[in-house]
Amino acid sequence: MQLDFKTITWKNFLSTGKIPTTVNLKRSTDTLIVGENGAGKSTLIDALTFALYNKPFRDIGKPELVNSINGKEALIELELDSGGVPYKIVRGIKPNIFEIYKNGTLVAQDAAIKDYQKWLETHVLKMNFKAFSQIVVLGSDSYIPFMRLKTSRRREVIEEILDIEIYTSMNAVLKRKIQLNKENLESNRMSMTVLEERLKTLSKHVEEIKDDKETRRKSYETEIEKAEADNVLYSGRVDQNRTAMGELSAAPQTIKTLQNKKSELRVFHGQITQKRNASSKTLTFYETNETCPTCTQNIEEGFKRTESEKHSHNVSEFDTALSKLEQKIRDVDAQIATAQEDVDKLRSLQSDNLTINARIEANKQYIKKLQKQLADLDAPVVAKENTPAISVSKVQGDIDATKQDREDLIESKKYLDFAATLLRDDGIKTREIRRYLPLINTQINKHLQDMDCYVNFTLDENFEEIIKSRHRDKFTYNSFSAGERLRIDLALLFTWREVAARKNSVHTNLLIMDEVFDSSLDSQGTDEFLKIIKKLGANTNLFVISHRNEFLYDKFKSVIKFEKVNSFSQMVT
Repeated sequence: MQLDFKTITWKNFLSTGKIPTTVNLKRSTDTLIVGENGAGKSTLIDALTFALYNKPFRDIGKPELVNSINGKEALIELELDSGGVPYKIVRGIKPNIFEIYKNGTLVAQDAAIKDYQKWLETHVLKMNFKAFSQIVVLGSDSYIPFMRLKTSRRREVIEEILDIEIYTSMNAVLKRKIQLNKENLESNRMSMTVLEERLKTLSKHVEEIKDDKETRRKSYETEIEKAEADNVLYSGRVDQNRTAMGELSAAPQTIKTLQNKKSELRVFHGQITQKRNASSKTLTFYETNETCPTCTQNIEEGFKRTESEKHSHNVSEFDTALSKLEQKIRDVDAQIATAQEDVDKLRSLQSDNLTINARIEANKQYIKKLQKQLADLDAPVVAKENTPAISVSKVQGDIDATKQDREDLIESKKYLDFAATLLRDDGIKTREIRRYLPLINTQINKHLQDMDCYVNFTLDENFEEIIKSRHRDKFTYNSFSAGERLRIDLALLFTWREVAARKNSVHTNLLIMDEVFDSSLDSQGTDEFLKIIKKLGANTNLFVISHRNEFLYDKFKSVIKFEKVNSFSQMVT
């Protein structure tokens, strides 16, 4: 299937503002994207992966994708052809938008968004994010030349390209199942030991209980008599408590009445205190003043003496009354304390009766149980689940079931061990890798020849390289020049792209390299790189993102420049 990416437009995305940025993804066979750091060169990649997979290529949180100045209406529109059918994907943030158009008509979103995304990847793209990152986008953050990786990591890369890492996940699940099977076998063994010991105990018990029937009868009868006698005593105690409770039943109301009386006395005490204080104040006035403070005239001595005697007498009377009231309050407090003691006794008796009644009821249930056990002793011998003989039979049945479980677990272990053999690194994954190794080696050498690098390059099953010249001289990767190593790196990179595309049955026009080789490019390396990419063919639309514009600016058919204008990223063609 051919997957052709045509145009992409974004706005309010990352550093891009309200003015939309549109890139024609088929504008040229090779396009250079340049700009200062932070100018937005790599925004194309993040917009592309977000439109397709709802996540950016770089490790950026979704809220951070919205332009921080405008803060809303982030929107990406991507147009592509899948198998010759035109599609448009629209995805937005604040508000959230996810729409897929086929032939200009919106594809119904009857399912959940998750299922809608799955439909996009399954029916339109034919690849997931991981495959996309191997076929279409090569980011500097994640790209390390294959030949510089350790052997273990080389294997991981090839497993990812061949989409067989699923076997690793399956193996992890299988290991958990094997461990669970092992634990279940051990649990089965322990259960069998317990059951066998229980069977021995029960069998011995069956023999013993044949001779103690009368002993148990006497024991039951004795226990019944004791429980009944206890209940007689308990009932008498309950009656005594009830009598005492009747005598104390008025105590709560007494406390309430006394508290009301105390409140009335306190109110009266307050009223007399106010009158006493008023008379005392007036007495103090006549004792300390010779003239009226209002009219400034002298107070007549006879009037002053009469008023002073009157109010002095009133103060004395009030003090006497207050003293009597305070004594009455103390008397009421003493009465309340006595009544509270009665209430406490009443509550204690009530609690005691609850406890005794619970004991009486427990004894009644105990007596019923004992009476049933007595009846069972005299009942005809029939099969009952709780009889020792039946218990023996039940345990024997449990033993038989446990044996069968063990046989089933052992059989499962055989299948699990067989599956583990298949899923080992030297199992099914190795067979799949062996199947593709000839193709991988063929394509690597084809690309090397296309780049005028005439060596024989072979990867073995351990992912170690064997490099020979036409004269059969052996070389290592590090023995080559920087330009020659670049050819090898690109040959491998293009091979992974082709193998991944073949594995996923998807061929696409788009290839984006984000500063992948910037660190190794000098002027000579630039020329080597350009010779190589010119051989990609007319069906490939290559975008190279680079900060090495001093070497590359005039070397590409098309150039896109990004720059910051008033804090917003803009494209300059």
